[in-house]
Order: sequence, then structure tokens, then C-alpha cells
Amino acid sequence: GASTWGLTEVYYANNLEIKGPGHIGLSSHHGIHGNNAANIWIHDVNIKNFDVAGIACNGCTNVKIENVIVGPQNNEIPTLGRYTHSRAFIPR
Repeated sequence: GASTWGLTEVYYANNLEIKGPGHIGLSSHHGIHGNNAANIWIHDVNIKNFDVAGIACNGCTNVKIENVIVGPQNNEIPTLGRYTHSRAFIPR
């Protein structure tokens, strides 16, 4: 889920519209990623060439998604983000 990473004053998106026509692509993680956002409207966009997910919204409320195409996922990533995570656990 969402983390504040130790911050005491955290602000989240509210009353946000992401609209097309257009493409969201070539992302190293998510095409659209939000935490605890409210009143979100995503419409008329194509989301493609992402590593993990096209849309991720943790703890979000009142999210409306219309006329959105998600995919394909990017399969031409020589080193995935999971590689970096695994390297962090290697003793040095």
C-alpha cells in the first residue's frame, strides 16, 4: 500500500482528470500510479509499454475509467526493476 516514507505533511491528488486523445507509454514502472487519490477520471487514453502495470491506484476512491486501452506491456526491458531490488539484498 501507500507509504508516507516518514513525511508528516503528505498531499494526495484530488479532483484530477487525465484525458486524451493520446498515449502514455514507455514507463519504467506504471503508466499511471496514484496513492490515496480521490475523484479521479481517466478517459480516452492508451497506456502501453510499461513494466509493471498500466494503472495502479492504492487506496483511491471515486475513480472512473472510460475508453482506456491498457497494453501491451513492454517486453524489451534488458534489466527489470526486480533486478535492482534483488541486488539490494546481496551482502557486500
